[in-house]
Amino acid sequence: MTLSTTTVCSFLALGLGLGLPLAREAAVSPDTATENAKIAIVDTSVIRKASKWAQGVITQVDQQSLADRRALDGLMAERDNLKKKLELLEPDSRDAQLLKVEYSVMTQRLQGQNELYSILRERAMAEAAVQIREWTQKAVADIAQKRGIDLCLQQNDVPAQSSLIEKFNLLRGQLVLYATPTLDISEDVVKLLDSGFANGDGKANAVDAASKKSDGTGAATQKPGGDGNKD
Repeated sequence: MTLSTTTVCSFLALGLGLGLPLAREAAVSPDTATENAKIAIVDTSVIRKASKWAQGVITQVDQQSLADRRALDGLMAERDNLKKKLELLEPDSRDAQLLKVEYSVMTQRLQGQNELYSILRERAMAEAAVQIREWTQKAVADIAQKRGIDLCLQQNDVPAQSSLIEKFNLLRGQLVLYATPTLDISEDVVKLLDSGFANGDGKANAVDAASKKSDGTGAATQKPGGDGNKD
């Protein structure tokens, strides 16, 4: 590939719906044009699936959700016991009336707890997604700075079995329709995150093995010229 930054800016401008005039303006901007741009791709779905650190973040949320589920199950068991006791009493008896009040209170408590746990899970999932996203971005920036990568674009794998909403959310963050596999640095990002980089200090505890690639960048070098690849 020998695409220059000017060409890439044009594609991005068109892809973002800026229109041809703005795409041309982006393409000829002297402030941003670079004739030797290095471009990389990161598949965020790979980060979520392959990174042990990312999986650990998600596992923490799942474990809390499981604990909440057990608490709800305990409340449901208490309510069921009250119902069984109520069935053994005379409907108009004093004990039955008191038990009905207790059963009603328990039902309301159960509903409230269920709603609360649902809200807390949604919040925890959102916080986990933000945490993974922020550290992924830091890892990408670290790799890009070390290898001289000028532009890194996001790509998402969209599983065929995903629901419509899931597909929509994945495609909404999709900036790349196709890229040659040699541009993909997703596995390198996974290795950096799992090396201890995402533990809070923002520094890797292991050498970036991917830096041993032949070009030393992990991304394709974009040079001007070449047959059929001019701006």
